[in-house]
Amino acid sequence: MQKKQRFTNAEIEKDIVTALKNPPSMSKETYQKPSVPTIIVVCVFLVLEFIYPHLLVWLLLALLVWGIATIIFHYIHLSRRIKRVSINDYHITTETVHSTSAEHYRAHRGRFRSETVYNYMIQFENGKVWRIPKENYLWSDELSISDWGICQGTQCGNTFFVVSKKDTGEIVTAYNTEYFEYRA
Repeated sequence: MQKKQRFTNAEIEKDIVTALKNPPSMSKETYQKPSVPTIIVVCVFLVLEFIYPHLLVWLLLALLVWGIATIIFHYIHLSRRIKRVSINDYHITTETVHSTSAEHYRAHRGRFRSETVYNYMIQFENGKVWRIPKENYLWSDELSISDWGICQGTQCGNTFFVVSKKDTGEIVTAYNTEYFEYRA
């Protein structure tokens, strides 16, 4: 029998930080629906362009500045969230796997078709779903594994240590009890 990898709250916090830095992909529905404010702004820009022809240059410059400012604020917010990571904000429970699945994106361009996996997911018996991040357990020398590896190595009925946010219940990370041993 294989020796189990021990992990503690410190390793869980490292995995939470990794999940914050590299979250699972958004579902394709997120990208397919343009927001109403975006549509309104684009329409206003088009109307103003007919009224004031040179306004387009200033509007594009404003959009560029807005985009750069948004990126900067995103990284500032992310760094603050990473600094505040505490195991006290998370529940650690034991859950049983109900099923595994993958979200696919299919593109059709003329005769050519392609298919890409967005996310691998594990659904537990309590109904919660874990969208597996691309990289997992980076602190472990033996069991650092990708999302595909976790999904392929998981079967119905496996038991996992599940770490979820206390406020939302969202699963952040999980550890298969066949390979991991938890020590608080």
